[in-house]
Amino acid sequence: MAPVTRKAAHQAVEPLEKVARPPEGSSEESDDASADDMMYVDGEDLDDENEQAFNLLPPSALLQPEHYEEAFFPLKVAADRVGREVEKFAEQLDRLNPRKYPSGSAPRHRATFDLINEYRHIAREAVERLGSRHAPKRQKQVHRGWHQRVKDIKGPTSRDPTEDVSEPESEDEAESSLELATYPTETTVEDLQHWEREEQTWDLLHGMLDIQYPPPSLDPATEKQARLAELGEIHRFSSEQEVWEHFLVEDDTARERQVVLTWVKDNAERSGKDIDLLVEQLEGGADRGRGLWAHGWLYTREAIKAQKRLRSWPQPLDPDSPGIAASLMNADRTESLVTQLDPDAVTRQSHVLEKADEYFERAIWLACWEMLRRGRDWSEIREWCQDRVEGWRGASMRGMIPTSFSHRRASSIPNGSTSRALWRRMCAALSQNGGIDDYERAVYGVLSGDLASVHKVCRSWDDFIFAHYNSLLLGQFDVYLRRKFPDRCPPALTQQFGVFDSVFYHGEPDTAGRRVVEHLKVHKVTKDDATQPLTMLQGVLVGKNFRDFIYHQGLFLAQVANRDDYSKIIPAMDEAPPAAAYIEPDHFDGLRVLAHMLLLFQDLGLDVGSGNREIAAENIIVAYIDFLRLAGKLLMIPVYAARLSPERQWMTLSRVLLDETASSTQRELIALMYGLGINVPKVVDMQLRLLLLDLGSDGVHEPEKEPSVVNAILDDSALASHPAHQIKSGFMGDEISPEDRMLIRSFEWFLLVDGCWNLTFEVGALLYRRFFGLGHLSAARDVLARMPSSQISLAKSGAILGTAVDVNVHMPEEEDEQPAVPDTPRTTRATRHRQQADERARRKAGAEHRRLTAEVLATQAKTFIQLEQLAIALVALEAWKSTIDRVASNTDSSKAKKVRGDVIKATDDVISAVQPLLEGWLVGLRGHDDAEFVKLRNAYLPNVILAYNSVLQYAGNSFKRDLLLRSMELSALVAAEGSDLLPCFIRSGRLQDLVTSLAMTSKSMLKAQEKDGKKRSSKKVGMGASLGMWNVESTENPSYQVPSLTSPQTLHRAHHDAPSLRRLDTRHYATTPNESEPLRRTPLYDLHVARAGSIVPFAGYAMPVQYADQGVGESHRWTREKASLFDVGHMVQHRLSGPGATGLLQQMTPASLVTLAPHRSTLSCLLHPGTGGIVDDTVITRLGPELFYIVTNAGCRAKDLAYLAENIRAWHAAGGEKVEWEVLEGWGLVALQGPLSASILERVLVDPVAADLDSLFFGQSRFLSLQNTPVLVSRGGYTGEDGFEISLPPSLAEPVTSTLLSTAGPDQLRLAGLGARDSLRLEAGMCLYGHDLDDSTTPVEAGLGWVVGKDRRAEEGGFHGADVVLRQLKPAKEGGTGVTRRRVGFIVDGAPAREGATVVDPSSSSSSSSPSSSTGEEVGTITSGCPSPTLGKNIAMGYVKSGFHKAGTELAVVVRGKKRRAVVSKMPFVPSRYYRE
Repeated sequence: MAPVTRKAAHQAVEPLEKVARPPEGSSEESDDASADDMMYVDGEDLDDENEQAFNLLPPSALLQPEHYEEAFFPLKVAADRVGREVEKFAEQLDRLNPRKYPSGSAPRHRATFDLINEYRHIAREAVERLGSRHAPKRQKQVHRGWHQRVKDIKGPTSRDPTEDVSEPESEDEAESSLELATYPTETTVEDLQHWEREEQTWDLLHGMLDIQYPPPSLDPATEKQARLAELGEIHRFSSEQEVWEHFLVEDDTARERQVVLTWVKDNAERSGKDIDLLVEQLEGGADRGRGLWAHGWLYTREAIKAQKRLRSWPQPLDPDSPGIAASLMNADRTESLVTQLDPDAVTRQSHVLEKADEYFERAIWLACWEMLRRGRDWSEIREWCQDRVEGWRGASMRGMIPTSFSHRRASSIPNGSTSRALWRRMCAALSQNGGIDDYERAVYGVLSGDLASVHKVCRSWDDFIFAHYNSLLLGQFDVYLRRKFPDRCPPALTQQFGVFDSVFYHGEPDTAGRRVVEHLKVHKVTKDDATQPLTMLQGVLVGKNFRDFIYHQGLFLAQVANRDDYSKIIPAMDEAPPAAAYIEPDHFDGLRVLAHMLLLFQDLGLDVGSGNREIAAENIIVAYIDFLRLAGKLLMIPVYAARLSPERQWMTLSRVLLDETASSTQRELIALMYGLGINVPKVVDMQLRLLLLDLGSDGVHEPEKEPSVVNAILDDSALASHPAHQIKSGFMGDEISPEDRMLIRSFEWFLLVDGCWNLTFEVGALLYRRFFGLGHLSAARDVLARMPSSQISLAKSGAILGTAVDVNVHMPEEEDEQPAVPDTPRTTRATRHRQQADERARRKAGAEHRRLTAEVLATQAKTFIQLEQLAIALVALEAWKSTIDRVASNTDSSKAKKVRGDVIKATDDVISAVQPLLEGWLVGLRGHDDAEFVKLRNAYLPNVILAYNSVLQYAGNSFKRDLLLRSMELSALVAAEGSDLLPCFIRSGRLQDLVTSLAMTSKSMLKAQEKDGKKRSSKKVGMGASLGMWNVESTENPSYQVPSLTSPQTLHRAHHDAPSLRRLDTRHYATTPNESEPLRRTPLYDLHVARAGSIVPFAGYAMPVQYADQGVGESHRWTREKASLFDVGHMVQHRLSGPGATGLLQQMTPASLVTLAPHRSTLSCLLHPGTGGIVDDTVITRLGPELFYIVTNAGCRAKDLAYLAENIRAWHAAGGEKVEWEVLEGWGLVALQGPLSASILERVLVDPVAADLDSLFFGQSRFLSLQNTPVLVSRGGYTGEDGFEISLPPSLAEPVTSTLLSTAGPDQLRLAGLGARDSLRLEAGMCLYGHDLDDSTTPVEAGLGWVVGKDRRAEEGGFHGADVVLRQLKPAKEGGTGVTRRRVGFIVDGAPAREGATVVDPSSSSSSSSPSSSTGEEVGTITSGCPSPTLGKNIAMGYVKSGFHKAGTELAVVVRGKKRRAVVSKMPFVPSRYYRE
């Protein structure tokens, strides 16, 4: 079904009289059914026309499934039934908001109870208003309920005395009923019934909370003692009224039960039929006329008198007398009548009364039951019975206690010591065995606390609650009485006369109410009523299990919301609710009451819990918020959202407010949110990011893989034809997808939010990146039209700078005027001049501050503005093409001049729009992944430049030949040393197209020269080029072909000729061997090629730097969040064994290998003898007593092999024990890294249980079975994440790698290259040999002093370079030498600092002749640096002089001749997540 439209939602907001609500406790049965059994069928009132209208509604502008919560409110027509009452609830919550006061304070407590009273008042007003309209029908409902109660006590007449004899409906009433059935927005009597029930619910809540949450200023214990003192002490002669009052004060549970009992009595009093009207109806059944109840058993009495007259017996008739049983018969002559008229004659003699008298007897007991049910006092019942000369009945009830609030009742309990106990037991006996009617027995059951006898006459939920709580309270009082005054209930009495033990029957007092409610849920009479939302909530309050109920209700809402599709506002939960009835999400009245009830409980201090419990509770509020959205009441939503936890608050508001497009309403909503303390920037930011998440993207796309993007602008088939045909008409398109429109709509909210300068431009840049990445050019054009940078700047800069400006253009100059200084009679000229100078200085300082601030703002907006510039250029090119198309279609010569002017203007627009793209566009932007922008540049710059050249060629040929010279500037710009444009053409494969386009321009210039008859080759243009460069021979030859740049020979020549082509953006991550040597390949080389890996030379190997499916930054983040697989097979793996292996390694490294346990690893360094310089860093793993597995760097392969060979030779020559050394040539080594690594590896193991990865910790190794072969698996890695390095024989490398990838799938595991590995290791603070470590650096200088084992720090050391290293470990003051430089980390502002950048102290100057001396004293050098994808900052590693190495020290790095602020930072930059013991 399509969602409710804005118009329909506003039409839904009608006064209560125009609104119909799902009722409480109604049914589909016939008119004879009781009101308690009636059900209401929601949604069946929609006629065919309305249904068709709903189906014709336009599809939702929101993302599928329709709207956000189609599963949540499947009957959207429910939203049409929202009345003014919903607004009143929100208004009162906002007005009396208890959260304005401190938690646990008296004002908050008062405000909470004031809110309950307001909610009750709203319900009461609704009842009164609806009652004035539906009173007659409501009375009929009540009458039908009474019909159910008395239909079994009919009199001798054929007609039911309670049958409705009112006149039939008039035509007007019938017509009104027809309208009611046709239009569901009309109110019904069921609505009145609902509001009555709701008023009762608020009454119950007030009573229960009043006991459970006393005012904070009131100490319950003190208050109880004061109340008891006020009542005075009780003793054995105290009246039971006095004992009862003490009982209620002392026992909190009893007081709660009294509240519930009083509540059900008051409900019956308010909603039941008037007793006098009931009497009038029953009189007819007694067949004795109106007002003749005083005659008692009239017909039976007359029959007895007739027999006495017949027999002339003055004495009472003896039922055993001969002939009496046969002669004294009822009117039907079927049964014997009683012979005496005492109350128990019927049961004593086992005879009957006349039918009319039986009706009378049952009816009067029904009336007595009803008065007890309504809480009438004994004195009222007695008076009522005496009026009907039935005073004995009232006398039999004299012992009843006032189980309602005592201030409404007078004492009626006798003071006899055992009267109450004995009387109750007599009533219990009568309830079980006495009387002629269920209602008589029920009356005595109420008086004695019996349950079974009362159950027989219960017809509703309230009746049963009354029965149980009356029984519980009386039973509890009986226990109290026996405990306080045992003599009032002597054992002989209690044993001889039994009474129903309600306390024992109901069990534990704290859960008795809950058990009662659970029983009623399955009882045949109440089970349907128990599923009604308000009845359900009443049961929760009675059972005091509100906290558990909201948890289960929240689980249920999550289950419903995610049943067919994932909900966007209510998350799926891993726990299902218990099987029970819950409030359905489309019962919005029940949801409304529950939501407000939850807020009230929380305001009083209810702790709903944390984790899933908090989420479940908030699901209820969110579900109600979503209903308000459907109803079009968006302005109410912030009031409720403010009560959610911050994250849930932002997420919910970001989802539900997206419907609103009117700026006035948006501003009102934002003002409301600010007023309620909601973080509005978070809301609007999350709104857009969640939309992107819905689309399965974070906004980053790979445009170079999208043909529609690459070929959208140019018609490749026309590149060699007329330039006017080379650009496609309307290439940006007109269609904008609903998803893109939604994203743009979300972005527009940012313009309305105060501040958020950086966030607004960041989000805008994200949208541009997405739209350009997907080729959605029409969406990018719409962003440009709706949210240009100038408009954003003017809207937001005023609050920051004090004046609204476009910071991308300029800052307004300060007015250079003489500052005005107020004159006073005593102001001297010198004083005035001094004041003017001070004012000028103040203005100058303010202007400088604004200028610097504006520079910062411009920097923050730079990415957005540069991306916007592409949109501007594309719009200009499309407009130019449109203008050219109009020129082609123009046949009116009179318009030629205007057309020419239009073309010139369009051409000028293209030139000014494209120029910003030609130098450094998307290059070196702070805080962004360069690789992503490289892709955008590769996708768009070649096409835009080719289109631009076509414009220049057309315009130069047509009307302004000087424009052809711009092509010369363009070619010079592309070919210039260090150009950032030429690599874009090479990577995109459009270099040949560029050469073709420039050659065509050259041809046009030569033709123009020949036509003019003069040479222009001497004219200079930009970059010093002249027309002579275009003198190409044979250009007139039709067979001329532009040389192909696709062959290796041509590419090599072009590479040699163009220096910029030699910079193929290939980073050298480590030492690169001699370029003349052939590159090695790891066992996974073919897999890398098959998976579109970008292969580069690295350490003598052909290695993948990245893969086509992910950029470096994305691959980096994937590793941190999921898992990546790195090929590190270029590393050199060694085995060292033999009895001398440990000794040799202890000589070459400072590690404590003697104490290294089997299958444990340690990071160490191979050291140079004498100097202690690092030959290479290495990982050493002990596999056995004298067996070690060693891994060294590929970049040091030749050096390491020579070093090891020489040390082994020298070891043996010096008499050392035998050592065997093996290099594992051709072996594979893969690193599985990331938080999902363990679960992925476990899935491919042959026996994961035996492998027990949970017991394999960081720095440990184990042989595990993969592909039925044991392989060495070590837990660790080079990324700072949990992971494993797996050493594989050549034959297993590819199969194991493929198995890992296929088993995990691309949603969990992807291949990663050298680029991501480098940025990951730098974030983890790990060194890279050849950059951060070298032969001249010792472990201590490198911050690796910890690799020197504690047992190796003795004076002799025993390892290469120990003399130097051990002295460096000690500072000079302790007799050592210390170190003069330290390896440290940096956070760098501006452009990233790369290897070799100089570190300076900006606070000092140097007399050095160093080129950087003007920037300060040189104190160090950068050895590694890159942008951190995790932190969004530039990080670096390097060495500084000792004294500058402390964290927080502010230094500077010289990058591209400019100083960049650099702060010394602790490493790792990102906390490591190793799996440690």
